[in-house]
Parts: sequence; C-alpha cells; structure tokens
Amino acid sequence: QRLADHMVPAVFMLVDRLPMTVNGKLDRAALPAPTSDRAALSDAYIAPATDLERLLADTWRHVLDLDQVGVHDNFFELGGNSLLAVEIATEAANRSGLHIDLVDVYENPTVRLLAGKLADLPSTGDADVDG
Repeated sequence: QRLADHMVPAVFMLVDRLPMTVNGKLDRAALPAPTSDRAALSDAYIAPATDLERLLADTWRHVLDLDQVGVHDNFFELGGNSLLAVEIATEAANRSGLHIDLVDVYENPTVRLLAGKLADLPSTGDADVDG
C-alpha cells in the first residue's frame, strides 16, 4: 500500500540513540531539530519559468520559510501540511487575487503541477498573473 503525500513525514533523521527521560520514556525535547537540506528532496532545484510559477514558488518559500522553492519540489516534502496549505491559499489570494482550493494543493503538490491546474481553470478576472 501507499501513503498519500501529506501523510509521509517531511524529514527523516538518523540518530545514534533516542534520548530518554529518567522515567525511560522518549525525551522529545532533547531530539535534534529537523533540517531541510536540499539534498533530502527527491528532485533537483529547477527555477520557476512563468509568472504564475514564480508567484506560487515565492508564496511557498515565504510560508514554508525556505530560501528557495523549485517547480518540482513537493509541498509535503518541504514540510507542508493542511494548516500551511491554508496559508498558501490565503497569501496567494492576498497577493494576486488568485483562488486556490485546498484540494488542488493536495492533488497537485508541486509548483509546476499546481500552476498547470490553475492555468487550466477559467479566469475570474481577479488574478493579476500570467501563466
């Protein structure tokens, strides 16, 4: 069986030993903070090519607090979740009037896929972005 992208942890880290409390339970506070190295992503960085891709990549970069987002980077591999998907949709609407349904983020989890989906939708006249 296969898990949906949003159910797979964003980061896997190897540790020599799990830190334990004096009671023998996992000490979550003592675990190292996860890192989001580019090497951990499944695809190499490819820059956005269209205005819509640039808008989406910049929105994801801001919301996910990253240095860069490529067109093939998976939203969930970058650390995205349902709450951040809402922030993505809200920020895109505030910046350009672009309407993004949350289901579209889940079904199109890369900038390129989401831009393609949004470019195929009939325009409401609100968005100020060329695809």
